[in-house]
Amino acid sequence: MAKPVPGPSLHWTGTSGNDTKIVASLTELKNTIYDAGAGNDTLDLSALNTGVTLRLSSATQGNKVLPHSTLWADGAFHGSWWTWDAFAPAGLKTIDSVLNFEKVVGTQGNDSIQLPIGGYIDGGAGDDSISASSTLVGGAGSDQLVGGTNTLMIGGTFDGIHATPDNTPDEFFAVGGTILDFELGTDHLYIDNESLPLTTSWIDVTTSYGPAAQLQTVYGTTINLVGLTAAVMNSIPEGFGVQNNTPGGVLTSGPGDDFIYDHSIDVPQTYVFGTGSGHDLLDALDINYDTLVFPDAPTASSATYHGDPSTLLTFDGGNSSVLLIGITMADLSHIAMQYPAAAQHQVMNDYAILF
Repeated sequence: MAKPVPGPSLHWTGTSGNDTKIVASLTELKNTIYDAGAGNDTLDLSALNTGVTLRLSSATQGNKVLPHSTLWADGAFHGSWWTWDAFAPAGLKTIDSVLNFEKVVGTQGNDSIQLPIGGYIDGGAGDDSISASSTLVGGAGSDQLVGGTNTLMIGGTFDGIHATPDNTPDEFFAVGGTILDFELGTDHLYIDNESLPLTTSWIDVTTSYGPAAQLQTVYGTTINLVGLTAAVMNSIPEGFGVQNNTPGGVLTSGPGDDFIYDHSIDVPQTYVFGTGSGHDLLDALDINYDTLVFPDAPTASSATYHGDPSTLLTFDGGNSSVLLIGITMADLSHIAMQYPAAAQHQVMNDYAILF
């Protein structure tokens, strides 16, 4: 019988006040249980050069709220936030070694960090995926920010008052909230709207951060883009974050740039991309099961998405595309595609780096 893997042997305990724990090394992180206790506490991982995956949560047991965490100290992030937890974190998983922190500052590498209600994440350097309900700061790099109904989101850096854009493509998955530094033409906004068409348009409002364009969702929440106007935003087709949960269902892409997540595993789904359907991303496509429908024969080229080999399919005379995340050129022969019979499917040996 194999011997159990020993857990962390060192302990760090915070005070009843607001503590900041700076982790000095990856060895320390792997071998320490951190319990910040009461107060508004910060775990600072910025001294580490390689990325981690960290999940903080809590559960109610009777009258008590019990903290919980899962850490992959060698789990540098790549690919998509939507499929990362299920398929990708590497290395030893440590349970309940990081407890009672309200804020986390990421490493210099590519991190995937998730905090419970009220959490604050600063991803720092690297291409990070971060999710919390209070404040999300991507930091330098191309980041994926997944907010709640009223999250403050910054793709670049933030000093607590001013946001500074980082001039790299950041992706905002928004149910509601405020984005301080949305870079039009560089960043991507994916609106969670239950796959329903919007019944409202962007309007001009004044927020505590300054003038903004505001959109109301079907949830009754609002999305604010500070520094942009309603006239500009209404001239651009909205992009949506869509989860396809219906087995055997058909999902048709709209005119905006959408992020589509295939939530069903090894179940046939059909995705329809038409003329003027924008530049979409499709994550977790099931080869040998799903079907893609196009208005003309797509041209395929190799690409990457946050470090994961992917395939870009361009169609509609070059005006529209869909990026198949995690799908290689070799996988294409296992994917059913439908388009007019007169068209010829071309495969090019191009290589593109996206995000």
